[in-house]
Amino acid sequence: MTSKVSLIPIAEGSFISSDFNFNTSPVVVVCGWLNGPAKPVQKYATLYTDLGYRVLVLQSFNSHWWNPFVSPHKTTFNAINKLLNLETNQLNQQIHWIPHLMSNGGTKTWTTFESYFKSKLNVQAMMFDSCPSIYNPKTSFKLTAFYAHMKPLTKTIISILVKPIEFVLWFFPFKGFERVEKKLIDEHKEVPKLFLYSKVDQMVRSSDIEETIRRAKAFGTLVESIDFLDSPHVAHYMTHKNAYRDAIVQFLNTHK
Repeated sequence: MTSKVSLIPIAEGSFISSDFNFNTSPVVVVCGWLNGPAKPVQKYATLYTDLGYRVLVLQSFNSHWWNPFVSPHKTTFNAINKLLNLETNQLNQQIHWIPHLMSNGGTKTWTTFESYFKSKLNVQAMMFDSCPSIYNPKTSFKLTAFYAHMKPLTKTIISILVKPIEFVLWFFPFKGFERVEKKLIDEHKEVPKLFLYSKVDQMVRSSDIEETIRRAKAFGTLVESIDFLDSPHVAHYMTHKNAYRDAIVQFLNTHK
């Protein structure tokens, strides 16, 4: 059954479902991959509106990672408060949140958005699609949008040129991933988590995701995971649509 719910823009790079309200919990927050165009990211929102969920969509942009003067989706946060005329503490207490995080861009978007609230959010469950990465010097380079579209020869040349930068990063590591992982795994250890990934992912290593799964389980977190084996980075839904949808439905039904 397809819903008749549409998506309405409320700020730059963010949309809400036309039936959006906080009277019916929970709210699914679809956090797109880095520089993911609106339409492809919104397909995941439609998956949830078809299931009857209210949805907030947050896109991810390069500036969210690299520009220290940017507060990603602070305008979205303010717009939601104004739209619903609720205080921040009311948003905290009344709502059950379900973040659907897509690649490292999605993890950064969610942890930043979450930080605008005055206290820890009531997160019901988390879905991880093609993420997260565990820090290594090449990871931050791979995050750049253009890298994913380079031809093999160009990638090889660029990789050689950035070797000095990687060497420096070993001694002055980029801490962004460590902070994100700590917030998602350590600080939300009571939240059930579903990991959707593939061993052929060329952007985020499956070994990183599997190590994150082991870490979450070590905290006693309820974890489910699916290795789709042959689908590219953030393309599991497009490649295995029914299996992807069924996994989410079963997971959310189990952890209501």
